Amino acid sequence: MNVRPPCQYRSSRETKAAGGSDIKRLVKRSIYLVVCALYRIAPSYVRGVINEQLKVLNSLQQPPIAAVSPTKSRETKIVLDTGWQVYRDAIARNDVKLLAQMLRNFFRNEALSGFWGPYDMFTSFCDLEGDACTSRADLMIAQFEEWRSLFPTTPLEELDAPRIGNPWGYVFGGKVLYEPVFEYHYQAHYFQSLLAHVETPIVLEIGGGFGGLAYHILKRTPVVKYIGLDLPENILLQAYYLSCAFPGARILTFSKEITMLDLKTINAYDIILMPNFMMPQIASCTADLIVNVRSLSEMPSETIDEYIHQIDRIGRLWFFHENIFRARTDGWFGIPSADFPKPINHVLVAASKSRWPRYRVQTSYPCQENLYLHRNVLEAHTVQ
Repeated sequence: MNVRPPCQYRSSRETKAAGGSDIKRLVKRSIYLVVCALYRIAPSYVRGVINEQLKVLNSLQQPPIAAVSPTKSRETKIVLDTGWQVYRDAIARNDVKLLAQMLRNFFRNEALSGFWGPYDMFTSFCDLEGDACTSRADLMIAQFEEWRSLFPTTPLEELDAPRIGNPWGYVFGGKVLYEPVFEYHYQAHYFQSLLAHVETPIVLEIGGGFGGLAYHILKRTPVVKYIGLDLPENILLQAYYLSCAFPGARILTFSKEITMLDLKTINAYDIILMPNFMMPQIASCTADLIVNVRSLSEMPSETIDEYIHQIDRIGRLWFFHENIFRARTDGWFGIPSADFPKPINHVLVAASKSRWPRYRVQTSYPCQENLYLHRNVLEAHTVQ
């Protein structure tokens, strides 16, 4: 294993009682970037997943017209179009071998462009020096401290990155933690508490990235039926990541023969991954929880309007989203959640500024957590 320190960092922060031993161990050593060993070959079942996704993506060269378009902001679209060109070339050539090679290393090439950040995320991380390196490491520790205050006794093993896609990040207590993992872990626990009374909950996530939050939801609550909606390209990443993480899972991905996602179809699978434009084909009053984390704000207003309409139709219990509550100050496009249309069937029951240091009020990306409950549930409770 090749290990390279991106910077030498020692925290001047006073060790807190909660999780103090973890932080002491952390500050005794530098925070290192861990370069994991590459997988030599893709497992046969993963090659099958790649083959299937190639067929899907090639069939979507001209996606059908639908109410919900997989639209991102202009800035994000430019990043995605540029970063994904090598993947699109391999897809066009039906080059399964090359795609398997790239996907085994997707955290370190441009597969995450536009989904998890801008260009060259891994290279930029490796090249951090001086104050920039210290500042980023300090933010990671602040994120860790917030998480530890919520989970004072939880072992770090629960955060350790699966060795899928060759992940990178910081080492905490010998575990590789990528930067958003604290949020994923917390949200998985929070959602479990919301759905504790549902025997087999159906969770619909809009914009699931590479599958990080889905992984933690399914690890925490294995009985969940997970539906992910995202850009067609990202379904390839999610299918790869989640099929490696859960090799026994029954996974359904897009085909043109699918005309409706009703309860019978949903219950026949563990994971369903679909392009955004399939949202109108999901049966009404189906999802127990609908989730969006920091991507609705990246969309044009007309796309947000249609998503809220579909969420109102599909949801039957909870709708949670965390998005910016005021304009970003880092030059990137974003529509504040205060400007989103108000759902008709869902009522806001809780809202709070983001608990995470990366997204707090004083940052350039200030976010707010918003929790809605279906009106029918509230009215039924009132009658009782």
